[in-house]
Amino acid sequence: MLDFKKLDFSNAIKLLNYFRLCNYDICDKSVGSLLIWNSYYNTEFAINDDTLYLKYNLSTKKTVFTLPISKDGSINLAPIKEYAKSLSLNVVTFGSMSEFDIDFFTKKFPQSKLTFNQKWSDYVYNASDLAFLSGKKYHGQKNFVNRFNKTYKSYKVNFNFVDNLDKIESFLLDYYKNTKKDARLFNVEKAIIFDFIKNFDKIGQEGIILEVDDKIVAIAFGERINDYFFVHFEKADTSYIGSYQKIVNEFSKKLYNDGVKFINREDDAGDDGLRKSKQSYHPVKMANKYFADTLIEDL
Repeated sequence: MLDFKKLDFSNAIKLLNYFRLCNYDICDKSVGSLLIWNSYYNTEFAINDDTLYLKYNLSTKKTVFTLPISKDGSINLAPIKEYAKSLSLNVVTFGSMSEFDIDFFTKKFPQSKLTFNQKWSDYVYNASDLAFLSGKKYHGQKNFVNRFNKTYKSYKVNFNFVDNLDKIESFLLDYYKNTKKDARLFNVEKAIIFDFIKNFDKIGQEGIILEVDDKIVAIAFGERINDYFFVHFEKADTSYIGSYQKIVNEFSKKLYNDGVKFINREDDAGDDGLRKSKQSYHPVKMANKYFADTLIEDL
């Protein structure tokens, strides 16, 4: 029987080696994303026979499993079937399935019911596009970056995240004090982010700090998995003109120079402002996430 354990900062790094075995383009298969939203989804994991199993709960308290990730590339669903039976489930729900998963799943279980919600689709960009902002389609972003450069000539870009945690915490305290949103996910993020920052060096993250006159005006961080970089967090003081555009551009230049090909800036969670912003950077694709309900007898 699978022995699921609660995901936390002490054990999350174990998952990264499994995620690196796959060509996932969705943020659901990244350590940082799982940790930030863990109190919302109650993610748990089990490792059995060199295979990673994940499960989480939707807001309906429905148990959702992801397809297992094994070191030899096999997909063994028997342990999930056994575990689901122990919960007296007649239907097993699989979630966080990417396009890579769907090809396998639909061939093996053609009678399964597939669904997906566009608001959870991730925005994926060419790293080179965000690094160079070339062409007319990036005219607006480039103007903001240029305005930032001209207005704040003393700005500095710093990639030494861990040695600046006190300053980062002060920036975040001010940000959340001055930013009011009713969205539940915003409050979930706010509740975990300070612990996340304190554990930054334990969970394989990389970050950037943008400063003006030695004051932090924007931060961003995420993690690299193979050719992809997943940006989990991006915040800026909008009283500094172009601060968001500047940090996106500077982080992307660093990632591109480090060999990253694609940048996943995650989903918009149905927020109109986020959707407009993320669309304005012209994603090369949307990374959809699928759910499938399968009769337990078919597994």
